[in-house]
Amino acid sequence: MKMIKRNLISTLIIVLLAPSLIAQVKSKMSIKVHIEKCSDTALFLANYHGDKQFIQDTALNQNGEEFAFKADTLLPGGLYIITGQDKQRYFDLVLNDDQKFTLKTDTLNYTAHMTVKGSKENRIFFEYINFLNSRQEEASELQREKQAAIGQEGDSIQLLIDNMGDKVKKRQAQIIRDYPNTFTAKFIRASMNLEIPDSIEKQNTYAYIQDHYFDRMDISDPEMLRTPVYHPFIMRFLDQYTYQQPDSIIHNVDWILKQARKNEETFQYLLWEFTRKYESSKIMGFDKIFVHLVNTYFNREEIDWLDQTVLKNLIERADEIRPLLLGKKAPDMVMLNPDHHPKSLYGVDHNYTLVVFWDTDCGHCKREIPKLKTFYDKHAKAYDLEVYAICTDNDLKAWREFISKNKLDWINVHSRLNLGTNYHEAYDIYSTPTFYLLDEDKRIIAKRIITEKLKQILEHEKSRPE
Repeated sequence: MKMIKRNLISTLIIVLLAPSLIAQVKSKMSIKVHIEKCSDTALFLANYHGDKQFIQDTALNQNGEEFAFKADTLLPGGLYIITGQDKQRYFDLVLNDDQKFTLKTDTLNYTAHMTVKGSKENRIFFEYINFLNSRQEEASELQREKQAAIGQEGDSIQLLIDNMGDKVKKRQAQIIRDYPNTFTAKFIRASMNLEIPDSIEKQNTYAYIQDHYFDRMDISDPEMLRTPVYHPFIMRFLDQYTYQQPDSIIHNVDWILKQARKNEETFQYLLWEFTRKYESSKIMGFDKIFVHLVNTYFNREEIDWLDQTVLKNLIERADEIRPLLLGKKAPDMVMLNPDHHPKSLYGVDHNYTLVVFWDTDCGHCKREIPKLKTFYDKHAKAYDLEVYAICTDNDLKAWREFISKNKLDWINVHSRLNLGTNYHEAYDIYSTPTFYLLDEDKRIIAKRIITEKLKQILEHEKSRPE
């Protein structure tokens, strides 16, 4: 495949003017970490931020095994990570309004041997984590026994495994009930599976999940943004519990952003992640979501938190692909064929037109064009399909030879013999081969497809009601 330009966001050096993670307050942060037999000379305090982690502070070895993180400001609440010099993650901890406490443990088992002084929140958190780890160890052992078991013995072990799950749910419910206003309770709620009431009939389960999915998390809560559950929680709803059609996704994306907008940090994070996700999506038609995001949030609002060069490139990228969304009328082109006769795309009088951009020097094209020729010979008449093939290289001789060798008896034109349209810009051509399938009115019904998908798409189009 000959690559002409690359995906916008994957090639830009993104510079986000992210909101400061440090909030000025009167209290001081003083977190002491004592790890027996720790060989590190420094520890790092990092925070989760969606699906990423960022180092916020460094503590040097004080007296052999103690490290102290100190500051005149508080770090924002959320789940943080203590890591070593080799980037080994030792354990997570909770930061809230009380950031004066001591954690003491050893290298044999960081969480199981943890003692907490001065932080009720972390005491609750570590007790919960240790409970989960113990249950996980027991469940793993039972799984091994089950694999070695024979007959009904395996069923009995499975009951014990199921009971283990019930114990975890009971412990989670107890923490939420006893400590409802703690970070740990919020974290547990967001981590739990949504319970479907027995009264909900099976055919209504999907609708129930859609209606109640966000009961477990306030997506405008910046403390939840600083956990590893926030990002996958949001994306799972869009990928698994939203109908995978652009308009449905747009509806839910807008709803999520409306809820997140109660806090600028969560709003900015999600808007950027959605934009990045759908600009780079390989699913046909999902570029409509990207264009909607740019139109609605980047074009119409004052964006002072994003680098202005990045903002300009986003808007320009949306402008490039907006005319090429599914359902839009494809731009006309007029080019000369091998006999130097002008051939207009709009002059093709067939139910379907496949616009093909290809290159004689492109290895992928050399494999794909013969496949298309086979399909054309077999199915063009049945579907009333014509091919309008544009060669994009500069070698007219190689073009004519390829046409003759492969007996390409569809409409062949060459970009050097172009009588008007800048096809690179008009059709966003950055690689070859690139296919656009048009209906009889020259509206785009599929794009960036391969020959193997043509029959399926054409059959679907033929079966649609008038």
